[in-house]
Amino acid sequence: MNLDATSSSVLEFDRNFILRSLPQHEKNRLNNKASLITLVHGDILHDIGEEIFYKIFPLDDTVISLVVPMDDGRAIEAASVGREGLVGCVSRQGYLSTFTRAIVQVGGKAIQISNAHLVSDEHDAAPFRNALGRFADFFLASTILNSACNGAHSIEQRCAKWILSIHDRSLSNSMPITQHSIADLIGAQRTYITRILARFRDIGAIETGWRSITVKDRAALQTLSCDCHSRMHRHFSLVFGTSFAREGAMLAFESDNPAGAPTVSPIRK
Repeated sequence: MNLDATSSSVLEFDRNFILRSLPQHEKNRLNNKASLITLVHGDILHDIGEEIFYKIFPLDDTVISLVVPMDDGRAIEAASVGREGLVGCVSRQGYLSTFTRAIVQVGGKAIQISNAHLVSDEHDAAPFRNALGRFADFFLASTILNSACNGAHSIEQRCAKWILSIHDRSLSNSMPITQHSIADLIGAQRTYITRILARFRDIGAIETGWRSITVKDRAALQTLSCDCHSRMHRHFSLVFGTSFAREGAMLAFESDNPAGAPTVSPIRK
């Protein structure tokens, strides 16, 4: 993780949904306290029991996994966060320890703001408090649904759902993820995931490459997934007023800014 960060531009704020939703005067105020950082796959942003002093807002297709290490050495994903949210939303004062490990799944840019600055600003920033509250609601709902999904649905369905969730946040159909990552995060045997991905490839849903997976037919992948993925789309839309492109990419959510949040067309390469 590059913490030798440069001062962020207000323009960068529009690459994260929560920051994008803020009125311009709040963006200007937070801009002086924010840093633009570069995250690399495998970076650990915080570990279990550590205090959280910063909130990190992923930009573009950066994705951070929140995992729970198990006694057998596995680290199972409880939730993931992309440009729709932030990491550290459950800690406001900076002295609360975390229950999960935050690890970068897809590297890229992010904005970092210290809790001390955010807490002082929140007293006069109702739109920001509202956005944080709505994201906390969605985050809790997604964690609960993941727990139910893990017990109710097959590994194949969960694998398809996981790929779709990364694709939602990706600016490209080709994503830098591996079968090993998927197996570890959903708690499945790697050989089993290899067979599942081979089946997905055989029906034309995906294409696998060296350390990458490319979505070729999203509709086919959706038929292989359980309904949990579409349920989270619906809940996210309900909580944030988010719109989705036909291929599933997140676009924007309604803000408390009277001018409204800008609508951004998805980029698919």
